[in-house]
Amino acid sequence: MELAFFVFGSLWYKVLCEELYVTTPTSVLHIDTSTSQTSTIVTKENGRLLGLAADWRGERLYYTDVSPTGGGIYTANLQGGDVRKLPIQYPGMEPVGLAVDWVYGHLYWTDTVYRAVMMSNLDGTGRVTIVTENLITPRGIAVDPKRRELYVGDQGKHAVQVCGLDGRNCRELNVTDDSATFWPNQIAIDYATKKVLWIDGWVPALYSCSVGGTDCQRNTGNLSTELGSNPAFGLAVGQSGQLYLSTLHNQSLYRSSLDLVLTGVQIASSDTKMFFLLRKEAASDQPTVVTTNPCATNKGGCSDICVPHSGDSFTCTCPDASGKLPVNKMCQPPNQFLLFTDISKGIVGLANVDDSEIQTTIMRAVKPLAVTYHQNEKKVYFADARLRTIYKCNLDGSDVETVLNSSHGIGQVEGLSIDYRQNRLYFSNMGFEEYDGVLRSWHTIEMVDLDTKKRRTIVTSLEKPRAVVVDSDRRVLYYTDWGSAGHVGKVALDGSNRVVLTTAENPNDLIISDNKLLIINNKQPTAEIIEIDLANSNSAISRRQLSSVEPLSLAVSGDNLLVSSFTGGLNIYSKPSLGQTYSSSFGHFTRMIVVDTTDTMKRDEGVCSASGSCSDICVTSTQSDFFTCLCPTNTFNELTIDRVSCQEPNSYLLFADIDGIKMVPQGNTGDNQVYTIVYPSADCSHFYGLVVDDNQQYIYFSALQGNSIFRANVDGSDVQKFVTDANGKITSLALSRGDLFWTTTNSIDNSTGAIVHCNTEDTSRTVTVLYNTTAEPLDIAADESNIYWTERGRSGVERFDRRVFTARSSVDDKVQTSAIALTVPSRHLLYATDSTVIIRRFPTTTGTTSFTSSLTDTIAESGARTLMATRQFLYLSRWWGNSTGLVRRHDLTTMRSYDVTRAAVRPGQMVYISNQTPNVQDKVGSCPSIGSCSSTACFLDVDCYGRSKCCGTSQCTRCSPPEQGLNCIKDGVFIKNSGGAVNIGCEKCSCLNGSLTCDPLACPDLGSCPTENKIQPSSGSCCPLCSAITACSSPPTIENCPTSEKSLRLPSNSDTVNVTLDDVIFATTYGRSCSGQKLKLDFTDTSIKYRPYLQMVTVSASDKHGTATCKISVNVIDNTKPAFDSCPNGVLQMYVTESNRAVTWSPITARDNSGDVKVTADTQNGIELSPGLYDIHYEAVDGSGNSEACSFSINVTMLQACKSPPIPFNGLLSCKDATELTCLLENCNAGYLNTLSITQTHACDQTSGQWVPPFPSNFTNVCVKPAPLIIQREYIFEFSCPDSKFDELDLQQCISNARLCPRDDIKLCDRPFKQIGSSVVSNSRIVMWMEGVLPYGGDMVGLTTRMNNSGDMIKEFFQTGDFKTKCPRISCAFSRATSEPDIRKCEVGSKTFLVSGKEICAPCPAGWYFANGDCSECPANTYQERTGQTMCMPCPERGFSAIGSFLQSHCNINDPLVTSEQTDTFVIKIVAVAVGILIVILAAVSIVCFVRRKRVSQKYPSGGNFENPVFMGHGNEAFAGPSVDEYDHITAYKLQPVTQTQNLNTKEGDGYYEGGATLPNEDHACQSSEAASNRDLNKAIQEADYSHFDDFDSPNERLLADSDVKKNNVYSIVQRS
Repeated sequence: MELAFFVFGSLWYKVLCEELYVTTPTSVLHIDTSTSQTSTIVTKENGRLLGLAADWRGERLYYTDVSPTGGGIYTANLQGGDVRKLPIQYPGMEPVGLAVDWVYGHLYWTDTVYRAVMMSNLDGTGRVTIVTENLITPRGIAVDPKRRELYVGDQGKHAVQVCGLDGRNCRELNVTDDSATFWPNQIAIDYATKKVLWIDGWVPALYSCSVGGTDCQRNTGNLSTELGSNPAFGLAVGQSGQLYLSTLHNQSLYRSSLDLVLTGVQIASSDTKMFFLLRKEAASDQPTVVTTNPCATNKGGCSDICVPHSGDSFTCTCPDASGKLPVNKMCQPPNQFLLFTDISKGIVGLANVDDSEIQTTIMRAVKPLAVTYHQNEKKVYFADARLRTIYKCNLDGSDVETVLNSSHGIGQVEGLSIDYRQNRLYFSNMGFEEYDGVLRSWHTIEMVDLDTKKRRTIVTSLEKPRAVVVDSDRRVLYYTDWGSAGHVGKVALDGSNRVVLTTAENPNDLIISDNKLLIINNKQPTAEIIEIDLANSNSAISRRQLSSVEPLSLAVSGDNLLVSSFTGGLNIYSKPSLGQTYSSSFGHFTRMIVVDTTDTMKRDEGVCSASGSCSDICVTSTQSDFFTCLCPTNTFNELTIDRVSCQEPNSYLLFADIDGIKMVPQGNTGDNQVYTIVYPSADCSHFYGLVVDDNQQYIYFSALQGNSIFRANVDGSDVQKFVTDANGKITSLALSRGDLFWTTTNSIDNSTGAIVHCNTEDTSRTVTVLYNTTAEPLDIAADESNIYWTERGRSGVERFDRRVFTARSSVDDKVQTSAIALTVPSRHLLYATDSTVIIRRFPTTTGTTSFTSSLTDTIAESGARTLMATRQFLYLSRWWGNSTGLVRRHDLTTMRSYDVTRAAVRPGQMVYISNQTPNVQDKVGSCPSIGSCSSTACFLDVDCYGRSKCCGTSQCTRCSPPEQGLNCIKDGVFIKNSGGAVNIGCEKCSCLNGSLTCDPLACPDLGSCPTENKIQPSSGSCCPLCSAITACSSPPTIENCPTSEKSLRLPSNSDTVNVTLDDVIFATTYGRSCSGQKLKLDFTDTSIKYRPYLQMVTVSASDKHGTATCKISVNVIDNTKPAFDSCPNGVLQMYVTESNRAVTWSPITARDNSGDVKVTADTQNGIELSPGLYDIHYEAVDGSGNSEACSFSINVTMLQACKSPPIPFNGLLSCKDATELTCLLENCNAGYLNTLSITQTHACDQTSGQWVPPFPSNFTNVCVKPAPLIIQREYIFEFSCPDSKFDELDLQQCISNARLCPRDDIKLCDRPFKQIGSSVVSNSRIVMWMEGVLPYGGDMVGLTTRMNNSGDMIKEFFQTGDFKTKCPRISCAFSRATSEPDIRKCEVGSKTFLVSGKEICAPCPAGWYFANGDCSECPANTYQERTGQTMCMPCPERGFSAIGSFLQSHCNINDPLVTSEQTDTFVIKIVAVAVGILIVILAAVSIVCFVRRKRVSQKYPSGGNFENPVFMGHGNEAFAGPSVDEYDHITAYKLQPVTQTQNLNTKEGDGYYEGGATLPNEDHACQSSEAASNRDLNKAIQEADYSHFDDFDSPNERLLADSDVKKNNVYSIVQRS
């Protein structure tokens, strides 16, 4: 009895006294079940501990950590000491389950990221991937060394499989479907019962099988009740049939028998989760392995890893990422190997060419697909289809680099090939984007230069491109397309001359061998090998059947063909007979290539090696002396017309596509390539919405996959998330004057949506829903008054009135519409139906709610998905199927269309951007007479479609076909009489008096251009181009340079004629390089001033070999009459007295576009007249004989007693002679303001003969015309330039290149910049001045806000570093930018005048001149007839005049102060004569002496304003400047620098420039008063201490002659410009 009790007690003690180990997220716990004592033996803060295993004989624990920072596999002793991290490290590792093979000394683990089982030695060396086949989410793992088996649980496949220790011969355990496992967690082996056990985390059950995988059973027991929703995770086998279970969430540990009756085990831990579980075992508990260990002695002779099989067999294996293969049991780098990818296992590996089962993993990837080897770099290039990335690495897997990834628009790359001659990688690229269940894809073949990283799309419009191979010798690329029209194609390496070599159903791979192109075609029912003889010019084709395989990939080794199969394995065939010599079902070779590392490929750039051959990408041609220049398609650029260099485009179209924001040049260079400027990202893909701001600085775009709008520069740089809308998915965008609108759809079924708004200038990015739609909104457009959109399934165009915040009636609600667009400012609404595009005119009256119907036109363009319109063009997109789209352009004037590009997938919204001023001139032809009509249908010719003109009156207009008259018509296009040549089709036509002359456009001789390189560049182009350029060195020439003179007509409003290249050359004139390329003609004389003689202009053409010039004579013809500045209307009232009968009126002046005009009058201003009515006649004649007349009348009235009152210029003086004589300033003329503080009545005092009160001294000039106010702001830009030199002109050019120069009423780039710091020291400071021009009555707040915006954009441009790409001259770092307070001042020639207590700017009146910020009267002996001048004119013939003379007639030959004195006595006369004679003699002697001495020291008269001979028109003969008369016709601001302008200190809250007053008879917009908000600004302006020291250069510096500049060492602005 005692013995029985002792035995029972001993057994019970063993059950109750067991030691357990368990992992929690941050620790390894040790649990004594007899005392329930829990101790933490390993702690890892911020860890994620998971897997757990032990080598009980070696007394070592092993555990895994999957945290981001400390991930890896660790080992410690059984007490938690001596912790070491094993040298097992690979990217993205996530080891989960662990198992120890204590017999053969190996550690096994599962990796859920790599979907694999890996093994290593127990010390962590020699890592090998052994199981990858068919694994999805491997977790639990156990090893049975006795049976040499490995058990792996897969939660992705819901199965447990058993494999050999080397990972081969895997099979799933036979668990029946009705009891199948789902989430197998920890696996344990009960060696006593020979059972494999695992616990399921999804199905509360314990599974067991006999070792080897038979007799599998499921036991659920009472686990559902006991565990509830808490998943079971860990499992350990105890003694006497006991089990231990851990749960995931509630710190529970249970003891159980096989019948799953659970007993809780108390533990103490702060962690809330427990994972893998171990029971400490004694060595005696582990089974004894009695079989021979073939790896026991010296690892079986293996140099690295020995893995046993059954019996005495074993395998020598080389570690992953070693770059070695076992040769005679020794791991060594092979000279020849099979490089392959296995997409099913995620392996990039190398294998033995003769025995493909001997393999080593180079590295693991997710879905590795294409692969190739760079013989010169010794690098492996491969593509991951899941990660959409091309990588390169060493053969041992080290130095992994990303070549291109999804952010570069990479999709699924199935083919890779190296062009060794130019070190470029060619690849196929097939990407997919899904939206609303529709899968769309793009398909291209592309190239990336491995040196410069520049990229080029070679082939578009493929369906399913797969394999590619470069023939470096023939300079071509071969490819396969396994789409619906499967074929094998050939294309030159520059993308030209694409041809189909043969058709094939499923051409999967191809390779070049022995001058033959070999293709495997997975044709059904029997595959075939296709051979194309490359040595034969006819490309003979043969086909041979390939039996017993579904071919996937192809490689060649000597006389053997290596063919892999879709189903796995590799077959080797004899190339001559196709007899099979080897077959293996092991492995999966998705893509493969045989590599011989002893081979080296010669790099030979050929003619591309010449310096300056191409600016970017040079591709050598099939002929050794030709090359092609290309621009990278991942860059914002275009190919220049000489096809040698790349430049930023001047005019271009942007459109959104599924794989990026794309650009197509629209200039005249002939480049119609599609360039991608923004690629997809994780946040933004499947692009659709796209708009551009008014300044053409930013684009805003959206993607159908998200709810965010992004902003970027127009060149695609600096992409930023702009705003996010939580209302739904964003589709289309519209932008109007800073207001951004978009459509959203609900994310459930797209059945409804909304119209949403955000102001782009709102820093808070407030999103506002304006209107909820009852159907899915599609396209959207907006202007300053309305928002327009279309809805799916509804007719018409919906409209929302922004002014009154309400929806209006639909437009054209009888047709189904899709896309819409607006043209501004011609103001068309365009919308697309299924078959047409309709143009409708906007409402012509403010507040009108219905559209005018008198202007409706139809364009025959069907299937438009999106629209975009400019003044001249309509762009529309179409797409069909899932991978084909186009963008088309329709000319709204000629009504012609052509395809912009067909290299699109699903083009969305579009924008057109140009830095060229659009041509909005009237259309050719004369309007017919218009009868009665009821409305205003148009305002401008551009409002009319086609060649129709806007005809009628301002109250009644309509679009009508023009009358031909003397104009000509060619193919429906009007050509203006004498209006210059017009390109129509392939002819250049001109019209003279109804006679049409057309010449064919000149096409360059392509000479010896290879046939395959003769291309038609784009639609609408008539001349073929040679895409290849021959290597030559002769300078270019200009063919057909004109020798006869060209006549140009001077515009009516300018002394300069703007000249285009077509105005001065023939249709057959062109530049030609020595290689036969057509060169761009450069023409810089784009403006010619009028001269009465022939002038020369120069046309040039340049390339790297030199410049050719062509000089052409031009005659500028002036047919415009002069124009009088003012000519009085009606009768002028004049008043004289007996003592003063001189009659004076406002000076009559005239201007002419030629700058040369002479004014004569039949009655001199200032003449003495008797009372009466007089007719006055003036005539102005210019240098070409054109004349104009001015006539008016004056009524002269005699006044008694008092002297004549002063006559106010530009005002009406009314005098009445009733009881007393009185005069009063009745009013100023229209457009003039009265500067008198009080308007008084002046009475004639009969006693004193004086006016009471007296007239003010400036009464003549009290009526003034307001001039603009100048707002000047000074910016200082600082750069850190220790080793760089640049000057102010470089900065000015930089801002101009970046298109940051403000326009219209804000001036910057046309103002001087000034450097105030040395460019060679550590800090360079450059000052620039921004000036805003505010007209009288203008919006001060609006102007300063726009100035702020312009300045901020320039600052941001430099702060972000973007300037370095656009400004190569500025290579130094930007430091900071500061600005000074604004200065208000009048323009040169104007000063401040008080009007009703408020200061305004007005020009200095006639008789005055502007100097030193103020107006001064003209000195004696001078005069000035014009207002706003900076100098007075000297009296002719040394005449004399009084101070303030405003007429030339005021100048007298005799000094008015010297008069004959009448005396009553003859004696006095005699004495006076005698004295006079004596004085004259003395004076003559003095003058002779004085003149002789003065000639030596001074050539010019002194005094007055005539110290500078420049203003005299004579003097220093070295200065060939304009005459005084010429300067008289140039406005003052052209003559004087800003230093002499007047500062304007506006009183707080006042100032007409804020919009508080209007001029008589003039229409000015009312502006709200914002005096309070501007108080601080005005105060700062009043307190500003403006210094002229740092202002622009002085007048002398601006006008010094070149000789004076050299002598005085002063840098002249005139000379510099």
